[in-house]
Amino acid sequence: MSPDIFLSKLWGWLLTLVCGAYILRPSICKKVLKMMEDEKFVIVTAWFSLILGVGTAVGSSTAPLKALGITFTLNGLLRLSFPDKLAPVSQLFREKTFIPLGISLLGFITGIYFILNP
Repeated sequence: MSPDIFLSKLWGWLLTLVCGAYILRPSICKKVLKMMEDEKFVIVTAWFSLILGVGTAVGSSTAPLKALGITFTLNGLLRLSFPDKLAPVSQLFREKTFIPLGISLLGFITGIYFILNP
């Protein structure tokens, strides 16, 4: 299996499962947003995002996967650089749930795309 197919399937399933859980159970999304107010949790998730993002950006040769890798890399770098700044954003998203759920819908559709078009 080529690295692009592996990464496409990996991201497809990750995005579909996580974003699908948020869409089907918005209470899960709100719990995760509440956890984002803890700087330690933000730093752990930042490293996770950074590792997945760099691995995908470097290991892929397709534009959609590279874009996803770069997005997650930048996300991880911003979270590591400003972990204390995420709490107000998290509070806003908990109040206006349609924003993270809309983002989750886009992630879910992207995940389905990656699964069906490796």
